[in-house]
Amino acid sequence: MLSNEALKFGHRRYRSIDGVRHLVGLRPTIRPYLTESNEDFQRRMGRLEEILRGDSGVREVEVDFKWNDEAIVECLIDVVLVPVLAPIEADARPAGARTEQRGARGRGTGVKLCPA
Repeated sequence: MLSNEALKFGHRRYRSIDGVRHLVGLRPTIRPYLTESNEDFQRRMGRLEEILRGDSGVREVEVDFKWNDEAIVECLIDVVLVPVLAPIEADARPAGARTEQRGARGRGTGVKLCPA
């Protein structure tokens, strides 16, 4: 399975196959570094695309650059995967309303604006 740090962020696509949940795709969004030129960013994304295409768990890769005022602002990479079993993990949160108060308002904490 893919282990590239850049692919940890973005959208994931799931599909039910024979009643079991599978991960079937990724769509990470990657932005250029502040000091990176368009050409350097395109080269870096090209290398990432080659790595992805060489992964046995990847069926298809498509790279799409988004431009604004002659500069690349982000790259969307659409990755179609060989389906990977991805069961839904149990939710450990309690059901119902919140179990803890949120915020500090009304509990006497925080900065006092007027000395008493």
